[in-house]
Parts: sequence; C-alpha cells; structure tokens
Amino acid sequence: MAVQRYDFSATRQWLDRTVQSGAAAGISLQVTRRNETILATQVGYADLTAKKPITPDTIFRIFSMTKPVTAVLFLTLYEKGLVHLRDPVSAYLPGFKAPSVFVRKGDGWDTRPAAREVTLHDLLTMTSGIPYHQGEHPASQAIGRLMQEQYGKPISLPELANRLGQIPLCFDPGASWLYGLSLDVIGAVIEVVSGMGLAAYLQEAILDPLAMRDTGFFVPPEQLDRLATLYGETDGQLRPNPANSLTPGDPSRPPWIAYGGAGLFSTRSDYTRFARMLLGGGTLEGQRIISRRSVDLLRRNHLTAEQLQSIPWEMLQGFGYGLAVRTLLDPIPGGSLLSPGEYGWDGAAGTWFCVDPNEDMTIVYMVQRFPADHIRFIPRLRATIYAAL
Repeated sequence: MAVQRYDFSATRQWLDRTVQSGAAAGISLQVTRRNETILATQVGYADLTAKKPITPDTIFRIFSMTKPVTAVLFLTLYEKGLVHLRDPVSAYLPGFKAPSVFVRKGDGWDTRPAAREVTLHDLLTMTSGIPYHQGEHPASQAIGRLMQEQYGKPISLPELANRLGQIPLCFDPGASWLYGLSLDVIGAVIEVVSGMGLAAYLQEAILDPLAMRDTGFFVPPEQLDRLATLYGETDGQLRPNPANSLTPGDPSRPPWIAYGGAGLFSTRSDYTRFARMLLGGGTLEGQRIISRRSVDLLRRNHLTAEQLQSIPWEMLQGFGYGLAVRTLLDPIPGGSLLSPGEYGWDGAAGTWFCVDPNEDMTIVYMVQRFPADHIRFIPRLRATIYAAL
C-alpha cells in the first residue's frame, strides 16, 4: 500500500509569513496522523537578539495547556474510585463549605449564600463561578489581594485553595461558564487525594510513563539554553519578556506553588506524546494512562445550552466544553474545515493543540507571544493543515 503524501506548502508559507511579518519570533509545529508524524517543522528564532534559532527541542511556556494535563491527572484518581465528579469540593477542601455569591446592590455589591456547593464537575467544566485574579469583578479583586498577600510565603496549594474557597463566587455554581482558577483548585484536590505534591504525582502518573522528559513546572539549569524567550507585541513590535502577572519567579527553579491551571514548560514533541495518548484512547506505545471511556468523558460537551451561551470568545464559536478542553459541536459558526469531535486547548502565550479522532490526527503549535491573539493565527493555520489532508 502506497504511503500517503501530503502537500504542506501552504502551511510552510503561512509559517514563514507569520515570522517574517514580525508577528512571532519563531514557531514550532508538529502534526501526526495515523501513528506517524506527517509534518515537523520550525521557523524563526527562540531569541531574536541572540539570533538563536528555534530547534525541534526548544522549550516553551505552555500556560493553560497545563489544564488538560491536570484534568487527565484527576481522571487517574477518578478511575481508582478516590474521587467522583459529583463530589462537593468541600469534601476535600473544607474552605469551600457554605459558599457565598457576589450580587449587585445599587452601585455596589453585596453577598448572599450560594444556591448550592461547588462540585468537582463545576471546577472541571469552568462552571464554578471562580474567576481569574485579573479583572474588575469584586471576586477577581479579592483573589488578586489573596495572591499578593500570600505570594512567596510558606503555604501549600491546598491551604491557598481553602482560602480561595472563602471568597464569594461570581455566580451560583453551574449557572454559567467562566474561565478562571477552577483547574488550580482541582490541582489542590489532587494533592489532598493523592497525598503527593502536584508536580510529583504528575511525574509519576503521566510524565514518566509517556517519556515526556522535557515537561515540568520549571526548566532545569542544564536545559535553560533551550527555553524560548517570551515576547510581547506593542504597536506591532515584539519586545522580550513583557511585564505580566503570569510568569513570576525564575523559570530555572521550582515555582512557589505548582498550579493545576498553568505553569508547565514543554516541547512540541513532548506535548505531541500527550495529545497522541488522548487520541489513542488513553494509551500510547503500550502505556495506559487512563481508559478510553475516561477520554470520552473528557472530550464530550458537558455544558447545557444556557451555559454555552456564556462562552465569550470568538475562537470558540461552534464549540462546547468538556473537562478542561474545548470540543467542537458544529464547524459552521467558526467557518472551519474541522469535523465535529475535534478537541484540545491553548495557552496564554499563543500555544495551541488539537486532537481530531475523525482524522486520526493531532496538531501541536508552539509560539511565545503576548497577547496570544489566537483568533488572528489559529483559524488560518488550521485551514492550511486540513486542506492538505
């Protein structure tokens, strides 16, 4: 049987144009289909000033692409009967007992008791009412103050999560969808249930079995020269290491706290192994991480029609949301060539990945730029890849 050949010339031209236009310093891309890599390429620089080129083993900050990894880690405990999606968070983190909700009162805010407790399912589906600390909502402001007060102090992730649980929510659990610190709280639950630190359990349950040797919450000093510089775009110009609240600390040292929602570093080939494990129904090269049924649970839409209406981003038109992943319901609203069932997630510095069971394919795209501006890049890249199939 003849090996299928793919014409990725349009993809390569798009990558070249994106770098030459100054929109990205460098890009790394890997596409697999039917258990073989059909495209592995990189263009541009890991560091513009030093003229250091992107290489196949360049390390990237993947930010929120940490979330699906944490969701899979949670499912390893779920399969052991140690947790269940319907469990209240307070069963593991007592600070979440008797939650309250911020409500408008005239020009200000008041609080009232929440309609019910937050569940683990609410956390995994971003329907908990817990926001991020950036934002104007009083819940965001309160979380920001908590983070600032505690930063660098000797406090564990579960201790921090218990304090977070005492801050009023943005809405009743399950009433809406809101991207926030929910998967970070799942990380705290994982620590409580496993009896291990998040980084240690991740290493044991996912990274070692999948041979993801260049993935972790910090970059060892001997690998630091492989870390791509993070760029911010200001007035169309890329500038290194933009000031932001997402990358505190020294990347070569273990972080103050390893969070479940962000913080991992990885390479395109490492993350491709994670994506291929999902595509393989929880198994890669004989190593089973979770069952096929758990992967199906993760990748199916969990949101109601009402919750779907509250997803604000143009990038997610036509998508639902599973356990820490987008999942495509209808390609028409987004004007894409995708098939229903495609799923994955992205990161704050522009990284993005895709698992497409219908095409037996994974895509891992790595870049380092703020703002990510995914809607500007991903739909066009995706179109060139799918057109080549």
